[in-house]
Amino acid sequence: MKLKDGKPNLAHLSDKEIYDLMSITRNGVITLSAALLFSYYSQAYFPQLCITAVVVPGTAVGETGAMGERFLDNQRIEGSIPEMLEAAIGFVRKNVRTKTIIDSDTGRRQDRTDYPVTAIREAILNAPLVHRDYSIHTEGMPI
Repeated sequence: MKLKDGKPNLAHLSDKEIYDLMSITRNGVITLSAALLFSYYSQAYFPQLCITAVVVPGTAVGETGAMGERFLDNQRIEGSIPEMLEAAIGFVRKNVRTKTIIDSDTGRRQDRTDYPVTAIREAILNAPLVHRDYSIHTEGMPI
């Protein structure tokens, strides 16, 4: 195991002990965090662990657009946590406005979104992925 390289305190441990130490397994059973991070499709085991991303025509869910539309865009995002993060950022980028600004001094074009991508990433990571309630009480409830 590569993790043991250059780490004398880990070198004497078995792979099984390291998996437990790193919270990949607990008592020989794969942990929820390992399934979310490393599984090809964690929703096979936990169907509720997804993100439902929607764009509403107004400022609140329930408002309708001029033609009665409830959603302007709607996507169920699945996969591992890193995959869901990237897909959610992509969804937001697709649905926010981008302004093109020409610098009057240099003549160079600069595109700016309504929200900085760093802020979008942090909001997605903090609310729906990292600090989500993963307990049994939220079964059947997507993010």
